Amino acid sequence: MDSMSAASAGPSSKDSRPDDVDICRICFRGVSCGSLLQPCMCRGSIGFAHKPCMERWVSERREEECNICHYNYPILRKSRTFCELLRHPEGRKEPLVYALLGIIFSLSLLHVFAFAWLLTVRMWGRLPWMYQIANAAALVAQAFLWSVFPFVAFRMAWESSCRWCLLNAELRILLPEESDDIRPPRAGLAYRARKTTLARN
Repeated sequence: MDSMSAASAGPSSKDSRPDDVDICRICFRGVSCGSLLQPCMCRGSIGFAHKPCMERWVSERREEECNICHYNYPILRKSRTFCELLRHPEGRKEPLVYALLGIIFSLSLLHVFAFAWLLTVRMWGRLPWMYQIANAAALVAQAFLWSVFPFVAFRMAWESSCRWCLLNAELRILLPEESDDIRPPRAGLAYRARKTTLARN
């Protein structure tokens, strides 16, 4: 019964195991490099890991569950900021290109339509009134339609920035060492199967 209870227990700290028995499944080192934790439902030689190793693994691999027991790690997501995006050479390239296109479109439209409206105002009264009305309506329609280009460019720059910040969010795994009350949003398939077996017994 004790072994079954131990198997159904969640992640726990492991400091008292001998160094030559329990090792981290990521760096393959023992408690001499830090306390060993049980981050998932795996048992045996693959059941222990150092907290820094697990945080680095989750952050680099972008994996939020164990590939073996399918236990969902309790993850804290922290999105990157816009300043971090600007400091990233690869991440800032696409948003800056779209933003530059939007600025170019905006300045071009401002120059062209400012000149066109000034010319229309100066010519007002010298041409037939039907032509004046048609010319003014055409300028308004063109200004509205052409303003779509800078709007789309700025929108794509914003979406590209938000997408980079979300995809490169900082993932931090919350282990029992930080809080004894932390639980994952849902357990993995293996964990649910074990709970069902214990309930039937």
